[in-house]
Amino acid sequence: VRIYDNLKKSSKEYEEYEVATIAGSDLHGVEADRQLVAELTEVLNEFPATDVILVTDGYTDEMVLPLIESRVPVTSVRRIVIQHSKSIEESAALFSRYLKTIVTNPRYSRIVLGLPGILFIVLGVLWYLDWLAYAGQALAIIAGAFLVVRGFRLDKTAQNFIKWIKEYSPPPFTVQIAGFSALAGILLIFVGGYLGGTAVANVATASADTFFTQVPSLIGEFLLQSTYLIAIGICVILSGRAVRWFLRANSGLNSAD
Repeated sequence: VRIYDNLKKSSKEYEEYEVATIAGSDLHGVEADRQLVAELTEVLNEFPATDVILVTDGYTDEMVLPLIESRVPVTSVRRIVIQHSKSIEESAALFSRYLKTIVTNPRYSRIVLGLPGILFIVLGVLWYLDWLAYAGQALAIIAGAFLVVRGFRLDKTAQNFIKWIKEYSPPPFTVQIAGFSALAGILLIFVGGYLGGTAVANVATASADTFFTQVPSLIGEFLLQSTYLIAIGICVILSGRAVRWFLRANSGLNSAD
Protein backbone atom coordinates (compact mmCIF):
# COMPACT_ATOMS: atom_id res chain seq x y z
CA VAL A 1 0.00 0.00 0.00
CA ARG A 2 2.88 2.39 0.76
CA ILE A 3 4.39 1.77 -2.66
CA TYR A 4 0.97 2.33 -4.24
CA ASP A 5 0.56 5.65 -2.42
CA ASN A 6 3.99 6.84 -3.53
CA LEU A 7 3.28 5.89 -7.13
CA LYS A 8 -0.11 7.64 -7.09
CA LYS A 9 1.52 10.83 -5.84
CA SER A 10 4.18 10.85 -8.54
CA SER A 11 2.07 9.37 -11.37
CA LYS A 12 1.29 11.13 -14.61
CA GLU A 13 -2.19 11.80 -15.94
CA TYR A 14 -2.29 8.79 -18.26
CA GLU A 15 -0.90 6.38 -15.63
CA GLU A 16 -3.26 4.28 -13.52
CA TYR A 17 -2.31 2.00 -10.67
CA GLU A 18 -4.17 -0.75 -8.80
CA VAL A 19 -3.28 -3.06 -5.92
CA ALA A 20 -3.91 -6.75 -6.56
CA THR A 21 -3.16 -9.70 -4.32
CA ILE A 22 -2.49 -13.24 -5.53
CA ALA A 23 -1.71 -15.93 -3.00
CA GLY A 24 -1.36 -19.16 -4.98
CA SER A 25 -1.41 -22.23 -2.75
CA ASP A 26 0.44 -23.40 0.33
CA LEU A 27 1.09 -26.70 -1.48
CA HIS A 28 4.24 -26.55 -3.53
CA GLY A 29 4.62 -27.93 -7.01
CA VAL A 30 2.56 -27.85 -10.18
CA GLU A 31 -0.79 -27.29 -8.44
CA ALA A 32 0.51 -24.20 -6.64
CA ASP A 33 1.85 -22.76 -9.92
CA ARG A 34 -1.46 -23.39 -11.69
CA GLN A 35 -3.38 -21.71 -8.87
CA LEU A 36 -1.12 -18.67 -9.01
CA VAL A 37 -1.43 -18.37 -12.82
CA ALA A 38 -5.22 -18.70 -12.60
CA GLU A 39 -5.43 -15.89 -10.04
CA LEU A 40 -3.11 -13.70 -12.11
CA THR A 41 -5.20 -14.28 -15.23
CA GLU A 42 -8.35 -13.30 -13.33
CA VAL A 43 -6.69 -10.09 -12.14
CA LEU A 44 -5.54 -9.21 -15.66
CA ASN A 45 -9.04 -9.77 -16.98
CA GLU A 46 -10.39 -7.25 -14.46
CA PHE A 47 -7.50 -4.80 -14.89
CA PRO A 48 -5.46 -5.28 -18.10
CA ALA A 49 -2.16 -3.95 -16.78
CA THR A 50 0.74 -3.16 -19.11
CA ASP A 51 3.37 -3.91 -16.46
CA VAL A 52 3.64 -5.13 -12.88
CA ILE A 53 5.56 -4.10 -9.79
CA LEU A 54 6.01 -7.31 -7.82
CA VAL A 55 5.98 -7.02 -4.02
CA THR A 56 6.71 -10.24 -2.13
CA ASP A 57 7.88 -11.42 1.24
CA GLY A 58 8.56 -15.06 0.41
CA TYR A 59 11.61 -17.08 -0.43
CA THR A 60 9.93 -18.39 -3.59
CA ASP A 61 10.45 -15.18 -5.58
CA GLU A 62 12.65 -17.02 -8.07
CA MET A 63 9.82 -19.47 -8.81
CA VAL A 64 7.00 -16.90 -8.91
CA LEU A 65 8.73 -14.29 -11.05
CA PRO A 66 8.94 -16.36 -14.31
CA LEU A 67 5.25 -17.26 -14.04
CA ILE A 68 4.23 -13.59 -13.80
CA GLU A 69 6.65 -12.47 -16.52
CA SER A 70 5.12 -15.04 -18.89
CA ARG A 71 1.82 -13.10 -18.68
CA VAL A 72 2.83 -9.48 -18.16
CA PRO A 73 6.17 -7.57 -17.96
CA VAL A 74 7.61 -7.03 -14.48
CA THR A 75 9.24 -3.61 -14.22
CA SER A 76 10.26 -3.81 -10.56
CA VAL A 77 10.59 -6.27 -7.68
CA ARG A 78 10.28 -5.18 -4.06
CA ARG A 79 10.84 -7.53 -1.14
CA ILE A 80 9.59 -6.77 2.35
CA VAL A 81 10.62 -8.44 5.60
CA ILE A 82 8.07 -9.13 8.35
CA GLN A 83 9.21 -10.27 11.81
CA HIS A 84 11.13 -13.30 10.59
CA SER A 85 14.16 -13.91 8.46
CA LYS A 86 14.28 -15.56 5.09
CA SER A 87 16.30 -18.48 6.47
CA ILE A 88 13.60 -19.30 9.04
CA GLU A 89 10.93 -19.30 6.34
CA GLU A 90 13.05 -21.51 4.10
CA SER A 91 13.67 -23.93 6.98
CA ALA A 92 9.95 -24.14 7.75
CA ALA A 93 9.11 -24.78 4.09
CA LEU A 94 11.86 -27.39 3.81
CA PHE A 95 10.61 -29.14 6.95
CA SER A 96 7.03 -29.19 5.63
CA ARG A 97 8.27 -30.59 2.33
CA TYR A 98 10.17 -33.39 4.08
CA LEU A 99 7.14 -34.09 6.26
CA LYS A 100 4.93 -34.36 3.19
CA THR A 101 7.45 -36.73 1.57
CA ILE A 102 7.48 -38.94 4.66
CA VAL A 103 3.68 -39.14 4.72
CA THR A 104 3.04 -39.63 0.99
CA ASN A 105 6.07 -41.68 -0.11
CA PRO A 106 5.50 -45.41 0.64
CA ARG A 107 9.24 -45.99 0.91
CA TYR A 108 9.46 -43.80 4.02
CA SER A 109 5.91 -44.03 5.36
CA ARG A 110 6.29 -47.78 5.97
CA ILE A 111 9.10 -47.06 8.44
CA VAL A 112 8.11 -43.72 9.94
CA LEU A 113 4.35 -44.38 10.15
CA GLY A 114 3.83 -48.13 9.64
CA LEU A 115 6.12 -49.45 12.39
CA PRO A 116 4.93 -47.02 15.10
CA GLY A 117 1.36 -47.80 14.03
CA ILE A 118 1.92 -51.53 14.61
CA LEU A 119 3.50 -50.79 17.99
CA PHE A 120 0.53 -48.64 19.06
CA ILE A 121 -1.93 -51.33 17.94
CA VAL A 122 -0.08 -53.97 19.96
CA LEU A 123 0.02 -51.68 23.00
CA GLY A 124 -3.71 -51.04 22.65
CA VAL A 125 -4.49 -54.77 22.47
CA LEU A 126 -2.28 -55.51 25.48
CA TRP A 127 -3.91 -52.67 27.39
CA TYR A 128 -7.39 -53.97 26.54
CA LEU A 129 -6.44 -57.47 27.68
CA ASP A 130 -4.74 -56.09 30.80
CA TRP A 131 -1.41 -57.59 29.69
CA LEU A 132 0.68 -54.43 29.83
CA ALA A 133 3.28 -56.36 31.82
CA TYR A 134 4.25 -58.04 28.54
CA ALA A 135 4.47 -54.77 26.60
CA GLY A 136 8.27 -54.65 26.71
CA GLN A 137 8.65 -58.19 25.38
CA ALA A 138 6.08 -57.58 22.63
CA LEU A 139 7.72 -54.33 21.49
CA ALA A 140 11.16 -55.97 21.52
CA ILE A 141 9.90 -58.87 19.37
CA ILE A 142 8.24 -56.52 16.87
CA ALA A 143 11.27 -54.22 16.63
CA GLY A 144 13.62 -57.19 16.32
CA ALA A 145 11.49 -58.78 13.60
CA PHE A 146 11.41 -55.50 11.70
CA LEU A 147 15.20 -55.13 11.89
CA VAL A 148 15.71 -58.73 10.71
CA VAL A 149 13.34 -58.24 7.77
CA ARG A 150 15.00 -54.99 6.73
CA GLY A 151 18.53 -56.17 7.43
CA PHE A 152 18.29 -59.41 5.44
CA ARG A 153 16.01 -57.84 2.80
CA LEU A 154 13.36 -60.48 3.44
CA ASP A 155 10.63 -58.14 2.19
CA LYS A 156 12.48 -57.80 -1.13
CA THR A 157 12.91 -61.56 -1.31
CA ALA A 158 9.19 -62.08 -0.68
CA GLN A 159 8.29 -59.56 -3.38
CA ASN A 160 10.59 -61.27 -5.88
CA PHE A 161 9.11 -64.68 -4.98
CA ILE A 162 5.55 -63.42 -5.46
CA LYS A 163 6.56 -61.84 -8.76
CA TRP A 164 8.16 -65.13 -9.86
CA ILE A 165 4.96 -67.03 -9.00
CA LYS A 166 2.84 -64.58 -11.00
CA GLU A 167 5.16 -64.70 -14.02
CA TYR A 168 5.97 -68.42 -13.80
CA SER A 169 5.26 -70.48 -16.90
CA PRO A 170 5.52 -74.29 -16.64
CA PRO A 171 8.20 -76.03 -18.73
CA PRO A 172 7.29 -78.39 -21.60
CA PHE A 173 5.45 -81.60 -20.75
CA THR A 174 8.49 -83.79 -21.39
CA VAL A 175 10.59 -81.75 -18.99
CA GLN A 176 7.85 -82.00 -16.35
CA ILE A 177 7.82 -85.82 -16.66
CA ALA A 178 11.60 -86.05 -16.35
CA GLY A 179 11.66 -83.66 -13.39
CA PHE A 180 8.86 -85.42 -11.52
CA SER A 181 10.43 -88.86 -12.06
CA ALA A 182 13.82 -87.56 -10.92
CA LEU A 183 12.28 -86.11 -7.73
CA ALA A 184 10.36 -89.32 -7.01
CA GLY A 185 13.44 -91.47 -7.68
CA ILE A 186 15.64 -89.39 -5.38
CA LEU A 187 13.06 -89.62 -2.59
CA LEU A 188 12.92 -93.43 -2.99
CA ILE A 189 16.71 -93.63 -2.83
CA PHE A 190 16.77 -91.52 0.34
CA VAL A 191 14.06 -93.67 1.94
CA GLY A 192 15.96 -96.84 1.04
CA GLY A 193 19.16 -95.40 2.52
CA TYR A 194 17.30 -94.41 5.68
CA LEU A 195 15.82 -97.91 6.10
CA GLY A 196 19.23 -99.48 5.51
CA GLY A 197 20.89 -97.18 8.04
CA THR A 198 18.17 -97.88 10.62
CA ALA A 199 18.63 -101.64 10.16
CA VAL A 200 22.40 -101.32 10.60
CA ALA A 201 21.95 -99.24 13.76
CA ASN A 202 19.66 -101.90 15.24
CA VAL A 203 22.05 -104.84 14.74
CA ALA A 204 25.35 -103.06 15.37
CA THR A 205 26.93 -103.39 18.81
CA ALA A 206 28.56 -100.60 20.75
CA SER A 207 31.75 -102.60 21.34
CA ALA A 208 34.73 -101.28 19.39
CA ASP A 209 36.47 -104.71 19.54
CA THR A 210 33.78 -106.48 17.53
CA PHE A 211 32.84 -103.60 15.22
CA PHE A 212 35.33 -104.40 12.47
CA THR A 213 34.36 -108.06 12.50
CA GLN A 214 30.73 -106.97 12.00
CA VAL A 215 31.42 -104.76 8.97
CA PRO A 216 30.60 -107.43 6.33
CA SER A 217 27.35 -108.38 8.07
CA LEU A 218 26.43 -104.70 8.51
CA ILE A 219 26.99 -104.04 4.81
CA GLY A 220 24.86 -107.04 3.98
CA GLU A 221 22.10 -105.85 6.31
CA PHE A 222 22.19 -102.40 4.74
CA LEU A 223 21.94 -103.78 1.22
CA LEU A 224 19.21 -106.21 2.24
CA GLN A 225 17.00 -103.45 3.62
CA SER A 226 17.76 -100.67 1.10
CA THR A 227 18.57 -102.25 -2.24
CA TYR A 228 14.95 -102.75 -3.23
CA LEU A 229 13.92 -99.09 -2.86
CA ILE A 230 17.22 -97.77 -4.22
CA ALA A 231 16.84 -99.94 -7.34
CA ILE A 232 13.24 -98.76 -7.80
CA GLY A 233 14.36 -95.13 -7.43
CA ILE A 234 17.05 -95.53 -10.07
CA CYS A 235 14.56 -97.22 -12.39
CA VAL A 236 12.05 -94.39 -11.90
CA ILE A 237 14.71 -91.78 -12.78
CA LEU A 238 15.84 -93.65 -15.89
CA SER A 239 12.23 -94.32 -16.94
CA GLY A 240 11.39 -90.63 -16.76
CA ARG A 241 14.39 -89.71 -18.89
CA ALA A 242 13.55 -92.47 -21.37
CA VAL A 243 9.98 -91.20 -21.70
CA ARG A 244 11.30 -87.69 -22.24
CA TRP A 245 13.69 -88.82 -24.98
CA PHE A 246 10.97 -90.92 -26.60
CA LEU A 247 8.43 -88.08 -26.70
CA ARG A 248 11.02 -85.62 -27.97
CA ALA A 249 12.13 -88.00 -30.71
CA ASN A 250 8.52 -88.79 -31.61
CA SER A 251 7.62 -85.08 -31.87
CA GLY A 252 10.69 -84.55 -34.05
CA LEU A 253 9.62 -87.33 -36.41
CA ASN A 254 6.07 -85.94 -36.62
CA SER A 255 7.32 -82.47 -37.45
CA ALA A 256 9.63 -83.95 -40.12
CA ASP A 257 6.69 -85.83 -41.70
